[in-house]
Amino acid sequence: MFDEATARARFGAAGATTVAVLAADGVAAEDLRDRVAAAVGGDYEVLTGAQAADREADDIGRLLDFLTTALLVFAGVSLFVAAFLIFNTFAITVAQRTRELALLRAVGASRGQVLGSVLAEATVVGVAGSALGLGVGLLLARGLVALLDVVGFRLPGGDTVVTARTAAVALAIGPLVTLVAGLAPALRATRVAPVAALRLDAAAPAGPSWARLAGGAALLAGGVGAVVAGLEGGAPLPVVAAGAVLVLLAVAALGALLARPVAGLIGAPVAATRGVAGFLARQNTLRNPRRTASTAAALMIGLGLVTFVLVFSESLRASVTGVVARTFVADYQLSPPDQQGFPDAAADAVAAVDGVATVARVRAGTIGVDGDARRAVAVDPSALGRVLAPEVADGDLGRLADGVALDVAVAEDLGVGVGDRVDVALADPEAAEAREVVAVYDRATLLTGGDVLVPLDRFTAAVPGVPLSTALVRLEDGATPAQVRPGLDAALAPFPAVRLADIEQVRDRLDGQVDQLLSLVVALLLLSVVIALFGIANTLGLSVLERTRELGLLRAVGMSRRQTRTMVRWESVLIAVFGAGLGLAVGLLFGWVFTRALEDTGLDAFAVPVPSVALAVVLAGVAGVLAAVVPAWRAARIDVLEALRVE
Repeated sequence: MFDEATARARFGAAGATTVAVLAADGVAAEDLRDRVAAAVGGDYEVLTGAQAADREADDIGRLLDFLTTALLVFAGVSLFVAAFLIFNTFAITVAQRTRELALLRAVGASRGQVLGSVLAEATVVGVAGSALGLGVGLLLARGLVALLDVVGFRLPGGDTVVTARTAAVALAIGPLVTLVAGLAPALRATRVAPVAALRLDAAAPAGPSWARLAGGAALLAGGVGAVVAGLEGGAPLPVVAAGAVLVLLAVAALGALLARPVAGLIGAPVAATRGVAGFLARQNTLRNPRRTASTAAALMIGLGLVTFVLVFSESLRASVTGVVARTFVADYQLSPPDQQGFPDAAADAVAAVDGVATVARVRAGTIGVDGDARRAVAVDPSALGRVLAPEVADGDLGRLADGVALDVAVAEDLGVGVGDRVDVALADPEAAEAREVVAVYDRATLLTGGDVLVPLDRFTAAVPGVPLSTALVRLEDGATPAQVRPGLDAALAPFPAVRLADIEQVRDRLDGQVDQLLSLVVALLLLSVVIALFGIANTLGLSVLERTRELGLLRAVGMSRRQTRTMVRWESVLIAVFGAGLGLAVGLLFGWVFTRALEDTGLDAFAVPVPSVALAVVLAGVAGVLAAVVPAWRAARIDVLEALRVE
C-alpha cells in the first residue's frame, strides 16, 4: 500500500486500472451504475459489485479448467487401475464357486440366470464401494487443497462444495466400472459344463487365451503405428498420445505371455537363496500367469505413468537448462513477480550503475498479424544480440528495425517466410501496416517467449504506457557479478516490484516451476499406485483362501508358520517387481516417445532421473512386502486339520 504518487513511481502505473465506487445510503447499486456510466461516457465499462464478482468468478473458473481436466484424467487412470483389481477379485471368487455354480446349472438354472446372479453381485458391490468412495473422496478433496497449497498453487479459502451432480456421477460410475470389469468372469462362469464343474479340480484357465493374445497383438500394432505416424509422419500429438494408450493396453493384455518367463527369471534368485519357501513362492507366481499378469498390470500402469512423468520432467529440466545456457547471454534479468510489469525508472536506475554496459528493455502485448491476434515482444534491435542468442531458422535479427520477426510455427501458419510482408497492427486494427519479415526464429529458444518480435521504439510509440515485462542486463568487459551486484541491489531498492536474478537464479526459478508441476502430478498418480497395491493384497488374500487345502497339506508335511509367511511375502514381492519392471519399461518408452514428439517445441533433451526411477522400483518391492502382511498372517494361521477337510 502506497500513496498514489509513490505507487506510480515504483510500479509504473500510467493511471488507475480500476475505480471502486461506494453508494450513498439509500442509493441502489444499479441506479449508481447508470449514473456513473452516464458521467464517464461510453469509453468505460461500469459494473455493479455483483456483476464484477460474477465476472471474476467466471474468469477464475476458466483459468481452473485445466486443473479440472487434469483431475478427471487422473480419476480415469485410477478407475482403470481399479478395474484390474475388480476383474481379479471376480475371477478368483467365480473360480472358487465353480462347483456351486455348476450345481445351480445341474438343478435347472440357465446360463442367463447364472450370468445375472454374478452381475447382480457386481452391482451390489459397485454401489457399496461407490458410496464408500464418495465419502472418502470428500476427505481427499480437503487433502488435495492442502497439497496444492504445498506445491505453490494456493486456492482461496472456502467451504467444500458438494453438488448433487458429483454424488450422482460417483454413484453411477462405480457400479458401471464394476459391471464392466466383472463381465468377463461372469461369462466364464456360464461356460463351464455342469458335469465338468462338479470335478474337484475344476478351475478357471491359467494360461493366456488366444483371443486375448490376438487382441493384444492388434492393440500393439495399432499403437506402434500411431506412434510412428506421429514421430516420422508428422501426425499431431493427440495421435501419438492415442498410440501410447494403445501400447499400454497391449502390454496389459499380453502380460500373461510375459509373466512366466519374466517372473521366472526374477524369481530364480529367490528360489535359489530362500529355500523351500522361496521355491514355492516362485512356483505360485508361475502357475497362473494370467492372474499374475492381471495383478501386476494395475501396478504396471500406475508406476509406468509415474516413471513417464519423472522422465518427462527431467527431460524438460535438461532442455530448459540447455536453452538458458545457449541463449541467455546477459548477466542479469529484471522481472516482476507477477504479470503487471515494472516502470522504466527501474531500468534507468540499473543502467546508471557502474559496470553495466547494456540494459535491454522488453515490453509485451497483443498485436494483430494478418488479422490474427499474436503475442508480441518488443525489444531494442541494437541491444538484442548482446543479451540473447535465440536460434534463427532464417534471416537476420539484426535487421529487426526494418520489419518484424516471426516464430517458426507462426510463419508456417501464415505461409510466409523471410522477405515476405505481413500486415501488422500494433494498436488500432484499422491502422495495420505492411512490414517485411526479416527473420524466422524458434520461440522455445527465446527466453522472453513471444510469437512476434517487433522494434521497441515503434511499439512504445503505438502503445504508450505499457510497463516493462522484463529487462536484460549485460555487464562491461572485466566487470564481475560480485562487484556489480551490490550496486544493482541498491539501485533497485526503491522498486519493490522488480526481481533481480542472475543466470543461476533464472535456471533455478524455471526448475522450481517444473518441480511444482511434478510434485502435484506424482502425488496424484501415486493414488493409482496405492490402488494397485490394494489389488495385490486382495488377490493374495483370495489366493490364500483358494489354496486353503494346499496350505494345510504343506503345513501337515512340516512347513512352519514362518516358512508359510515367507512364501506368501515373496510371492507378493515377485508380482510387485514384475509389475514394476513392466511399468519402468513402459514409462521409459513413453518418456522417449513424447520427448521426440515435442522436439519442435524446444524439448530437445532426453534425460532419465536414475536415482528417482530406481527408488520407485525399490519402493514397489517394499510395497509388495507390505501388501502381503495380512495375507501372509492369514496363511500362517490356517488350522491344518480344518484345511484338510476343505473341498
